[in-house]
Amino acid sequence: MSTRKTISVENTAQAYLELLRVLGVKYFFGNAGTDFASIIDGFARFAAEGKTTPVPIQVPHEFCAVSMAHGYHLVTGEPPLVMVHTTVGTANALCGLINAARANIPLVLSAGRTPITEAGHPGSRDLLIHWAQESLTRAPWSANTSNGTMSYARSRSSKLSCAALLPLP
Repeated sequence: MSTRKTISVENTAQAYLELLRVLGVKYFFGNAGTDFASIIDGFARFAAEGKTTPVPIQVPHEFCAVSMAHGYHLVTGEPPLVMVHTTVGTANALCGLINAARANIPLVLSAGRTPITEAGHPGSRDLLIHWAQESLTRAPWSANTSNGTMSYARSRSSKLSCAALLPLP
């Protein structure tokens, strides 16, 4: 019996939110930046379709978002997810991530990226900040406190390849 499921999506952000929903992620702790436009669009689509999870929780600082997720796990026992804004958000989240790692909290931290393309596509880089906040990798920043990293991108054929960090329910 196949466990594959086909879901109609328009962009990678919608696919990411669908993956989180299928994996049973209930809350999406986040501190949004310029890279969150497609995530916000995905949440709007979820609302229009009557999908209730994951619930977005906008937090005013990345350290607070990670700390709230840490507390969520302590109360529920469920692995939380936090998404932050590019390099700046990742740096701001690291102290909270270190705290969670030392307490053995199974927290998933994801960070947006600036647009990958420089021209020719909706959402291509068009502001100075898109170049200034790009980082080829953030993995070394948390190498001593994490057990894995994941990168996802929309391929030229518009098919998404994702590796799940959470066990299927």
